[in-house]
Amino acid sequence: MTKLSSIFSIAVFVAADQAIKFFLSLQNYRIVKNSGLPFAINLPGFFDLYFVTLCLVVFISLYLFYFRKTSMGFALILGGAFSNLFDRIYFGYVRDFIDIGFATLNLADIMIWVGVLLLFKSQIPNTKSQTNSKIQ
Repeated sequence: MTKLSSIFSIAVFVAADQAIKFFLSLQNYRIVKNSGLPFAINLPGFFDLYFVTLCLVVFISLYLFYFRKTSMGFALILGGAFSNLFDRIYFGYVRDFIDIGFATLNLADIMIWVGVLLLFKSQIPNTKSQTNSKIQ
């Protein structure tokens, strides 16, 4: 994945999540306002500015560190994180709409989890291809 396609993918992921949230709000779909951390963990009010600042520092650090190794997993993580960060800055909360029983999520949360799984998968050595290369 090239750097340009990675940036484009991140923008598409953010746009997709924001478009779905916007469309669902127009349809009067039940949107949960999550003003806390993931799984609706709430902390004192002063934490909001600190949390947003911390998120920006982490995103910039990850971007600078990992951008040399662009991947779909990393693009998914950044796309989901930026979309949720936009919600938190613009609305003061993250808009969740997928109820899975013990928690309510949104598309950005799913993108982050899928991205993490893809990054973990990319770190597992492919023993099959290593075995085949030794035989030849």
